Amino acid sequence: MFNRRFFLHTVFLPSVFFLAHSSFCLNFVKAQTFLGVFPDSVSLWPLHDFPWKDASIAKAEELSLGAQGTFNTLEFWQEQGVCAQGVIELLHGRLFMSSEQEPGIAYSYVARYVQRYSDRVVFWINPEAKFHDGAPVRPEDVVFSFNFLTRHSGMFKSYFSGISRAESVSYPLIESGKKFQGVVFYFKKNAPQEAALTISELIILPKNLYEKSIPKVPIGCGPYKVESYQAGEFLRFKKIPQWWAKKESCGKDMYRFETVKYIYFKEDESMFEAFKKGEIHCFFERTAKRWVNGYNFQEVVQGDILKQEIPYRDFVPISGLIFNTRKPIFQDIRVRWALSLLLDFETLNQRFFYKKYKRICSFFQNTPCMATGVASPEVRSILKKIGAPEESWRQPAEYFTELPGSWHQRSKAALSFLKEGGWKLRNGKLFHEKFGFFQIKVCIPKAMRDEWIQFFQARAALIGVELNVVALDQAAYQSIKSRFDYDMIWGAMGISSSFPGQELDLIYSSQSAKKSGSYNAAGISDHNVDLLIDRIKRAKQQKELYLFAQALDRYLLSGCYGIFGWYTPYTWQAFWKNRIVYPGISPFSPHRRWIYAGAQSR
Repeated sequence: MFNRRFFLHTVFLPSVFFLAHSSFCLNFVKAQTFLGVFPDSVSLWPLHDFPWKDASIAKAEELSLGAQGTFNTLEFWQEQGVCAQGVIELLHGRLFMSSEQEPGIAYSYVARYVQRYSDRVVFWINPEAKFHDGAPVRPEDVVFSFNFLTRHSGMFKSYFSGISRAESVSYPLIESGKKFQGVVFYFKKNAPQEAALTISELIILPKNLYEKSIPKVPIGCGPYKVESYQAGEFLRFKKIPQWWAKKESCGKDMYRFETVKYIYFKEDESMFEAFKKGEIHCFFERTAKRWVNGYNFQEVVQGDILKQEIPYRDFVPISGLIFNTRKPIFQDIRVRWALSLLLDFETLNQRFFYKKYKRICSFFQNTPCMATGVASPEVRSILKKIGAPEESWRQPAEYFTELPGSWHQRSKAALSFLKEGGWKLRNGKLFHEKFGFFQIKVCIPKAMRDEWIQFFQARAALIGVELNVVALDQAAYQSIKSRFDYDMIWGAMGISSSFPGQELDLIYSSQSAKKSGSYNAAGISDHNVDLLIDRIKRAKQQKELYLFAQALDRYLLSGCYGIFGWYTPYTWQAFWKNRIVYPGISPFSPHRRWIYAGAQSR
């Protein structure tokens, strides 16, 4: 800890620095080891006594994990490449690390302490922090990382857009003759409330390497280094024996495996077969059919492989079939509503999903930002002021996804919508004087199971809609997604979060709609959406943020920008019990449990 007598001393600093930053010294006692979205955010574990850490679990040799698809780079910031899994989590370190169970809270990592002000935030670097080559992490590395990432990556430039600049700062500790070093990040005028928390996620790169040239194998300050890899095939990480944080709260009772290997598979079925053979040690099941019927092999029956259904308590990643509203055919909302009406989720859930799924019905599913029922008076007032459609506040929020009536009734309504828009049946096919026959190109990842979409395709054909489904490998899928070369695409419709902010610009803003490679797959370009995003980013209180987020949710739902998919309220996992032992208490994200796992209990 800091020597408190330090505060009683007069500190010599160059006059400019003293005038600009003297408040750092005077208020240093307010430095914290956690950070929240709002200045008055409260941590559940201020002493970092996280309940999912279990000291009784022993170290282990190798953990083998499966990954689907491919990778062609080890640099996470290269937007044109597909970065290998594990690089950010295992190789690199951030200033602070996000809490596993507290949305909007982060805890100390590369930075040991943080001080927050109205116009800036200061992170004081942990003097123990070191890169893999033994060099200490310095303020210059942090400043360089901020400038490098915002210069080379449009995503990071947008994500950190609330920050105007970064500067090194240090104060001498009089008694020891040492200096405590940090970095101050200045907020832009009207920066979003979450700007401090967002910049805490900054990944730290070593300046002396990256300012010369990009290293072939990245160097970070995380618990592992890259031992070997083959692009698109595998990647093996090796534990750093003297990792600086192994006794710190950010590393203690974590990362117990000496090596972590990711093996890549083109097909999901191939990865499952590799799991059955013991080539990978845990498997997260994504299909209800196989979860119900595919685990009757000997190793499961004998108890060598354990199955777990873990309640899903985290926010739900939003996915579905997205309409590309850049295409003229989808600029008519009646066409979008018509296709939405044709998805018969109730039958899909019963026939293909064994009633294991629930329909996603919000852009902020499973968070306090999620709109439910009829709008509150406060949300209704917000929507009225921007001239939102009356149905956005009068209808229950669930109405826009859980559409009423049988499929037969909904298909008749869909056909009615289309006829209003100028579509006419001609020999069983819908035809429009401007667009010709109703033919839509639907792009999906090749790994996706296609029974349900074939069913959807067949139902749409009954009213004269032709859906041409194109299954693409990961590289091709990424390419058409970046160029917006599709009519409809299965993909992420949003990033659900309890504290949405800067990322909303990347997904829903008018500016992102025009930017090639952006996350705005739907091409949403609406002044009212931009206004609501701005109010969310400027929210000063948690309640205010929730109200404007719920208003945005309702407004986007009423705009029908896609057909929401579904999710399971459980995470399905199977694992070899002789290779991995999990802690008794799980964090919100079961996919990250292995970080706290190991071998047998001591």
